[in-house]
Amino acid sequence: MKIRTLAILLLMVGTACLAAAFFLDGRVLPAFLSILFFFAWCYALLRHWRWANGLGLLVLWAIIGWGAWLQLSHSLLLAGLFALLAGWDLADFSTRLSQVEADAGHEELIRRHLFWLTATLAIALGCVLLALNLDLTIPLGWMVVIAILTALGLARVISHLMKII
Repeated sequence: MKIRTLAILLLMVGTACLAAAFFLDGRVLPAFLSILFFFAWCYALLRHWRWANGLGLLVLWAIIGWGAWLQLSHSLLLAGLFALLAGWDLADFSTRLSQVEADAGHEELIRRHLFWLTATLAIALGCVLLALNLDLTIPLGWMVVIAILTALGLARVISHLMKII
């Protein structure tokens, strides 16, 4: 399966989750706009417009943030978030890969990128599931410190794993 096809499939799944979250709350216009944005993003992806991936990520965060602000279904928003982030990453990777020479070992690059994407999504999913099941009251200052330490720790784990592989 080509990377671009997988990216479009993930974008479609994520958009379907977001649209379903808005539809279930009775908000037809945002759901329709999400679906319309999906088609525009796919068109830009097929035309190899690199700038569209950044715009897509911005609109993705805006739609998910709007859904969270409206207190829509958290499970649908999270599923949409993971699928859209993976689709965005693969769309950007596909665009960058199309600019590399054909004999540069595409299969190895694709395999490694999919491995790291899967590992990152699995770690993020574990953190989200843990956060949803814990009921802690932590002051904002401590949350910022914990977030920074978590990001530094995750970066260290990833750099250690990259040395191994």
